Amino acid sequence: MATPAAYARLREFALGQLGEDEARTDALFALRDAGEIEPGETVRFWRNGAWTDLESRTIEIIEPEPVDYDPEAVALFEQSADFLSEGRFADAATLLEQAIDLDPAMTAAYNNLAITYLKLEEVEQAQALLERAIELDSEYAFAWLNLAGIHAYAHDLDAARACLNAVAAIKHLSARDAAHMLAIEAQIALQEERFEDAESYLNDAAALEPDLPMIESLRAVLEQRQSLSDLRMLVGSFATEMAARNRRKRLGLQGKLTTSEPTIDDLIGLYTAEVLRKMGAVIAPDY
Repeated sequence: MATPAAYARLREFALGQLGEDEARTDALFALRDAGEIEPGETVRFWRNGAWTDLESRTIEIIEPEPVDYDPEAVALFEQSADFLSEGRFADAATLLEQAIDLDPAMTAAYNNLAITYLKLEEVEQAQALLERAIELDSEYAFAWLNLAGIHAYAHDLDAARACLNAVAAIKHLSARDAAHMLAIEAQIALQEERFEDAESYLNDAAALEPDLPMIESLRAVLEQRQSLSDLRMLVGSFATEMAARNRRKRLGLQGKLTTSEPTIDDLIGLYTAEVLRKMGAVIAPDY
């Protein structure tokens, strides 16, 4: 029953250290959905064996309103989008630069030009263009999100989170922007090897915008990272078992010795002929 006492117990479980991370995450979401955790409230959450601060966020999804730009600049912008999809990045950059010359307030042109420079591996220029777009419109979520992506790719996760916080402060987001934000959260979670969180973010992003290209690419990375993590655990377990087995074997051999200063004959008697041949090949390979 949804009573104050029940919510208190649920909060105690969600913000405690008992149970699986996934179960406590579900409890935390239930508290948020019930209004028991207010938007903007920060809570201490036990995850992956450590405490972390989490801020509750509420996103209002809206349809973006059209912006009036110079018609000729818009035509160049639309043509550049075709060039981008065709992989003609240098041609796209030329058109976008012309569009900006015609309409210096066209934030979408700065954003797309930044994406073009990223394709051309000109990261510093791309970052400068995104920062310029944000100067023109501090609530231009797309630029903030692409900037967050650059920081996350460079493993500057604090800078990436700062960009996401700026997006979270925007009162109204399009479904695509919200999905993009969740995908960046997934990217950060992947780099921190929080695989369950990454999968949850990607599922939420797909629910909002299933055709967002980066979702599938991040899913592929998630599967690869999970496989590598499982392999590391398997190798680590095997190495531990082999070390324990070798130690047991050494102790067993030591137990067969009758003196603390064994002779060569005493030691030889502990090994099979095959083992002795292999040892000899290592010690004296020319014989």
